[in-house]
Amino acid sequence: KLEFVKVNQAASHSGPNQQSNDAPVPPVTSQVKDGDILSLVLKDHKGKALVTDLYGRNGVEGQFRYHQWWLKIGEAAQAVKVKVRGPPSSCMLIWEDEFAGLEIDGQDLQTQGRVAWLAKHGTSDATLSPFTRSVSLHEDGTVSLVDAQHMVLGFDDGWALAGANQVHQSPMPAVVV
Repeated sequence: KLEFVKVNQAASHSGPNQQSNDAPVPPVTSQVKDGDILSLVLKDHKGKALVTDLYGRNGVEGQFRYHQWWLKIGEAAQAVKVKVRGPPSSCMLIWEDEFAGLEIDGQDLQTQGRVAWLAKHGTSDATLSPFTRSVSLHEDGTVSLVDAQHMVLGFDDGWALAGANQVHQSPMPAVVV
């Protein structure tokens, strides 16, 4: 389980955790607002959080470029901080340090285990824009995909689908379950 820790306010609430696909969708949280900056701290792993790990800067300059970072378990002091853009029922999570947004690998919204990236794209490194996957932030701390409410951020014991490849990573990457 994760806990969102507000960086710009004193209040906090629980964060993403695994949820069964048959579970009813919990209510949207009222504790998070548009513009809040959240630190993704793990609730069940004392001193741990989601941190970024550069996967690659890919593509051809002038045609299509993308930069992407894994979200993996690391030290809480290095927790990634994301800005909430939009209401918690349909918001984007933007990592302002790199101007990168949350995206699901391959944009596959039906397959569990797909890697959750922070990424940006465009034709030139100088003008890259964040990916803009919309998510819902729920009272119970889960983060679900707006386009697939049954899919939430979680973990699969280090396994992740990246493209057509199933890989095992250590530390564990965040995936959709």
